[in-house]
Parts: sequence; C-alpha cells; structure tokens
Amino acid sequence: MAGLRADARHNRDHILTAARDAFIDQGVGTPLDEIAQRAGVAIATLRRRFADRHALQRAVALDVWARLIEETERAGDEEPDAFGVLVRYMHRGLELRAGSLFPALAPDLDGEDDIARAREEAAGVLRTVVATAHEEGTLRSDIDVGDIGLMLVRLGRSLAHLPRCGRGDRAASTRCAHRWTSSGAERESRQTPRPKALLPRAPEHR
Repeated sequence: MAGLRADARHNRDHILTAARDAFIDQGVGTPLDEIAQRAGVAIATLRRRFADRHALQRAVALDVWARLIEETERAGDEEPDAFGVLVRYMHRGLELRAGSLFPALAPDLDGEDDIARAREEAAGVLRTVVATAHEEGTLRSDIDVGDIGLMLVRLGRSLAHLPRCGRGDRAASTRCAHRWTSSGAERESRQTPRPKALLPRAPEHR
C-alpha cells in the first residue's frame, strides 16, 4: 500500500490475512485480540490500523478484490490465451479463499459503495476474460461469470475439508481441485446445482 513503511505494510498484510482466515474458519465474530495474535502483532497495532471490526472486514474484502484484479491483469500480460488467464484467476481465488470469504462477509458489507465498486470492477475484468475465451473457443459459450463464482464457492468448500492441502500453495490447490472433481461430488451436488464443465465440449466423432 502506497505511503506505508515496509514494516507497516508487513503488519497490515499479516493482519488482513489473519482476519480473512479467522472470519472464514471461526466466523466474523472472532475476537479482535485473537486475530492480532494470529497475525503476530499487538492488539494496539491492529486497532491503530483498523478502528473497529467493520473497518477490518471492509479492508479484508477490498484487499481480496484488489489481489484478484491484480492477478488477472498480470496473467493477461503473461498467459498465451484467455483460458490460461481464467485458470490463474481460479488459482488465485482459491489461494485467497474468496469463495468462502465473500459469502461470510456479505451480510455486513452489502450495500456499501466502495465494496460495490470493487466487486463490479473485478466482475468487469472477469467478464472481459470470459468473453475473450469464448471468442477464442477455449471456453464453452454457455459458461458465464456466475458459473466461475459458483465453482470458486464449491471448490472452496471442498478444500476446507482437506486440511493437508496447502491453501497458499498453487500446486496443492490444483491437486485438491483435481481430487474433488475426479472423486465425484455426489453429496455436494445434492445440495447445490452441479456446475457446468469449464472446458468446451469435445467434438463428436460419427
């Protein structure tokens, strides 16, 4: 974050990460002193940076949106096609636990202007990627931004039940995702509609 000393940025990043995981794992009512302990900072440091719980929740959500946008834009410069960008978005979303975080924070943050702007900016970036992938033929034409969000939520739930998977490790997140898809999610699919496959259908050979 511009204007902050390196140690202040370090503390802020640790607080946001600790708060994100606490809100997901223990609920949005996790005591602030416990979050400070998770982050390895004094409670006074946390309170100096974030006036109250709501300010911390808001900062966590905005930070995750910003990181998703940053990764997607970087991937656009580095990946050979839009589907590669989409895969990078999915990996980053899993690392940041976005599919679990945003539903947890929504009741407290919905309706706030800066949250709505960040969400729309991220959705706009993703819509561009999805549209480009459709044009390239690398993504099925009936897959939209909503399907990507649903996939993140469902994969996030599955990863939460696989504790040995490293949430911050890209390869581990990929292995967990493959384990989830290959093992079949009958129990999960009875609770929510089964998401469409992300890859285009293979052409039929007659």
